[in-house]
Amino acid sequence: MTTLTKTKTISEPIFVTLETAARLLACGKTTLYGYVKAADLHIVHHGKRSVLAMAELRHLAARLAAEAGVKEEIAQDDEGLAAVP
Repeated sequence: MTTLTKTKTISEPIFVTLETAARLLACGKTTLYGYVKAADLHIVHHGKRSVLAMAELRHLAARLAAEAGVKEEIAQDDEGLAAVP
């Protein structure tokens, strides 16, 4: 008798590369490293790769939007981070 199990798919990655993080935040890698230096973001080393947690990117994006006076909720879409009115 064969047992079938359901598997859940993850629609959003938990970690992203620095290049992807910069693209999602619409900034360059130099700006991204500035956020790391200011302790706004924390790099995680996974083997030889350096990655950032999506949760931290969302938190930073929401804080930056609030500082800019943007009254929008940061939400997820198929492409990553997006502002929702």
